[in-house]
Amino acid sequence: MVKNASEARFRRFLVRLDAAEASDDVWSAAMDLAQAEGFARLSYLHHDPAAPELSGLSFARGFDPDWIAAYRDEDLVQVDPVPWTAMGESDPFRWSRAGALRQMSQSEIAFMDRFRAAGGGEGLAIQAFGPRRRMGYIGLGHDGADPFGEAEGRHAPERLRLLQAACQVAHLRVCGLLDASARPLPALSVREREVLTWMARGKSNPAIAGILGCSAHTVDTHVRRLFAKLDVGDRISCVVRATAVGLVSA
Repeated sequence: MVKNASEARFRRFLVRLDAAEASDDVWSAAMDLAQAEGFARLSYLHHDPAAPELSGLSFARGFDPDWIAAYRDEDLVQVDPVPWTAMGESDPFRWSRAGALRQMSQSEIAFMDRFRAAGGGEGLAIQAFGPRRRMGYIGLGHDGADPFGEAEGRHAPERLRLLQAACQVAHLRVCGLLDASARPLPALSVREREVLTWMARGKSNPAIAGILGCSAHTVDTHVRRLFAKLDVGDRISCVVRATAVGLVSA
């Protein structure tokens, strides 16, 4: 019965995702699903290497408002070890296990102490993966007993996988909504793509000129045009952004 109820909720959640018109719609639906599964809090962090302005804490509900304000104002995502640990894992884990999965810095340890003092409690860290290296982190906090603890018996692993699948699908839906509203990719000439490809392989402008059989001045011109089209100011940023948006392979 528990398994069937979870599957029915998951199907209703998918219907709501299809109708979602904004990221908040997606995570409001996810919040309702999480609450039905025994969780009281949900947070979502979006990480897009090509668009830092879109990265960071995008949604938080059920947490203390003062804590969320401090998290955003003080840019605490930089010292919060749980999301970054999650993005390197393939399975969900409890927040309290972040230090067991990788060594934390002193600032990260201090963050976890502050989080507990703020009443953050315990929860699940769930990772999500998207196109062009866009990562997602979903935190699901609970009060009291673990919703997927031993008392739940044999249905707990299946319910957890359904919830993990819901978070993954939600992240992909958010990526799709962002893509729909994003500016179109810049059009690159054949020669600009060639220069970009060799830049991504670590070649200098003179080396690229030798490979392509043109002058270094010509390569310099193409590089400046690439900077302008990708709205960057240096070679590293140019390659990172081009890779993130799919203009060149890593």
